Amino acid sequence: MKDKIYKFILLGIVLYIVSSFVSYSLYYRIMAFILITIGIAIGIYNIVIYLKTKEETGLFFIRSDINDKILTGGENPMVRH
Repeated sequence: MKDKIYKFILLGIVLYIVSSFVSYSLYYRIMAFILITIGIAIGIYNIVIYLKTKEETGLFFIRSDINDKILTGGENPMVRH
């Protein structure tokens, strides 16, 4: 997925640079802005998904460990004796 992000942003930068040499410069700049925005949006989406899955898996393992110890009569790691 990183590859797509780099391609969108790089293509947007290239279109913006080329826009000063072509006759339809406004069109190229609009497309450059759209492509850079899409690349950034995909990057932010990937970061959010990564953080969400990391948080869910981390809490799941901690909670299941605590629940197993409570249900089996073992020591509760959350309570200090």
